[in-house]
Amino acid sequence: MSKTMITNSDSIDGTSPSTKERLLALNREVVECRVCPRLVNYRESVATVKKKQFLNWDYWGRPVPGFGDMKASILVVGLAPAPHGGNGLQLRGVYMTAAVKCVPPDNKPTTEEISNCAHFLKSELEICNLSRVILCLGQLAYRSTMILLKQDNLFSYKIPKFEHGLEIGLADGRKVFASYHPSPRNTRTGKLTMKMFSSLLQRINRGLGQTS
Repeated sequence: MSKTMITNSDSIDGTSPSTKERLLALNREVVECRVCPRLVNYRESVATVKKKQFLNWDYWGRPVPGFGDMKASILVVGLAPAPHGGNGLQLRGVYMTAAVKCVPPDNKPTTEEISNCAHFLKSELEICNLSRVILCLGQLAYRSTMILLKQDNLFSYKIPKFEHGLEIGLADGRKVFASYHPSPRNTRTGKLTMKMFSSLLQRINRGLGQTS
């Protein structure tokens, strides 16, 4: 087990002792979770039977907690960890997490598995309370996030249908943005182009500049 993965030092620097302990406890709970048998079996098999191009890589093989700067203005929510080749990502001014903490077979978690992970995402949304933008990558991340925000009375209307570029204002002043997931399939087919994604990020940055 990687100590860095649990402590996530970039996330807790400069935070209050209580917030630091809450995040550390959450990360430990995520890493130790074995609630979903199908996901446990799959993540451990992926870590054992590696892809040829990643044979020399060290696989984590466990649930992946959020990482980055928890004081950042942008919180990114994705679907789930990558099964292969997901190491080495560095973030600046962003906190990144996923609706599901274990890699699911075919990137398709069940409704029960999404529900089992929801309390982790709920805690992260509460801890990262300095964020001004929540960027959801893909429909599943968007629905999972909006359901939790609605439960916390930060959004009182019917959840809008997912579409790329959607922008939603929350009761606390934050904004939720939706994007197609930048997966190889979406980028290869042209469903999400570099221009589309860059345009959305520029829009988000302009909004942050106006409210800073």
